Amino acid sequence: MYHPYAALADFESGMKALLAEDFATALDEWRPLANEGNADAQYELGKMNFYGQGTPPAPIRPIAINCAAPA
Repeated sequence: MYHPYAALADFESGMKALLAEDFATALDEWRPLANEGNADAQYELGKMNFYGQGTPPAPIRPIAINCAAPA
């Protein structure tokens, strides 16, 4: 069962990890949320991919991720 508060906690954990430059943890927190359709997580993962934070820089890939986010 999906619980929005649990998703918020995971998103906030990912944001704290990103601000601490713990990119692996941020990726681990946000990937499941992004796969469930969380637009904020998809956006943050797109930015991380674009800037090469925890992944090699890939300026083409974030466009595809961000276009997948619901409007």
